[in-house]
Amino acid sequence: MLVKSLDEAVNAAKGLPSNRLTPILPLSNVTGDGLDNLRHLLHCVDVEALVRSAQSFSNQDNDHTNLGTLSDKSLSAWTPPHGLSVEMPIDDTYQVPGAGFVIAGTIVTGTIKTNDVVKIGPDHNGHFHKVVVRSIESMYIPLKEVVTGQTTALGIRSLNKKQVLNRGNFRKGMVLVNLATDEKPFVSRRNVEQRTIRTGDRAVIEFTFLHYAEFVKPGMRFVFRDGQAKGIGQVTRVLLPDKDDLRHNNQLDSS
Repeated sequence: MLVKSLDEAVNAAKGLPSNRLTPILPLSNVTGDGLDNLRHLLHCVDVEALVRSAQSFSNQDNDHTNLGTLSDKSLSAWTPPHGLSVEMPIDDTYQVPGAGFVIAGTIVTGTIKTNDVVKIGPDHNGHFHKVVVRSIESMYIPLKEVVTGQTTALGIRSLNKKQVLNRGNFRKGMVLVNLATDEKPFVSRRNVEQRTIRTGDRAVIEFTFLHYAEFVKPGMRFVFRDGQAKGIGQVTRVLLPDKDDLRHNNQLDSS
């Protein structure tokens, strides 16, 4: 919906909780055109209705992941314990003179404070390493803590004095989590049964990581691709690797 007037801003605000409308507001940072429409839209939004709508949409989405065929209750989407789970995907790393090693990302869940001891991983071997948060910045402002939704840069150091942190230790897909997070189930088993999936099909599939362990958890969304074929899905369960899987992965890494 294109919003070019105050009346259209009111209508857009009323339609937001339906989850079927996306307002598009032309704005100019030079002349200021359109800013009044944006302010008016935000002022008119029914926040409580928006929250209820988001919760309802999330519940419906979780129901769809069951696909009507799953009887195991453990396949339902996982919700982290309030106040316990900390998760921050690592978007970038820096070696800053005078500040040491710095990681940057957005807090998905939880709160991070200075001097917190957390874990980063999984590395190339699927392991997590304990580090301490030395400093916190957000938008170039020093902070004592950051919370869910904030983009931040964290100065960290390893608790293992023999381990020196550098950019070579990091790769895409690594995350920062708190010590309460279970770090074991990160590798999925190989497929036991296979069948062809065509465009528009829905199915429950087991995936395996061929080279490195990755951080995944129930409820996480993902995109997979093979050539020009693409698909989207949601993690319903994480399976522990067996000895054959680990031996198979080691052979791939050494080849």
